Amino acid sequence: MKVILKQNVKNLGKKDEVIEVKPGFAYNNLIPGGFATEITDSKLGVIQNKNKKTKEDKIKDKKYIRELFLKIPKQITITEKVNENNKLFHSIKQKQIAEAVSLLGIDIDSSFIYIEKEIKSIGEFDIIFKSMEFSKKVLLIIKKEI
Repeated sequence: MKVILKQNVKNLGKKDEVIEVKPGFAYNNLIPGGFATEITDSKLGVIQNKNKKTKEDKIKDKKYIRELFLKIPKQITITEKVNENNKLFHSIKQKQIAEAVSLLGIDIDSSFIYIEKEIKSIGEFDIIFKSMEFSKKVLLIIKKEI
């Protein structure tokens, strides 16, 4: 049975994607849960037109994200208050890194930022800016606020 996904569903597909599933799974899980809707000819035509537009948008987005990632410097510095043991009062999160990058004139969403280990002290840390097609490793330096 073919259904159209209403939202991204892990291990199945993305929003507005047409997928083939067993009827029991569709009628018992996807459709009642609001994750999918049964396919009709009119819905299929609308989705196909929408997919053509989104493919064009994705090509533009790839170029934009590539240019954005090229603008990100190889090193980012953040100053924070620390206690007497040089430990931060809070851990550094993706949102805070995105704000630091925006101060450099680069507006990037925090969902592109991956932190391997929780950052709770001053020092140097590797972080990754990652999208579906591109990734860039950056050195994050946490300094003591004076």
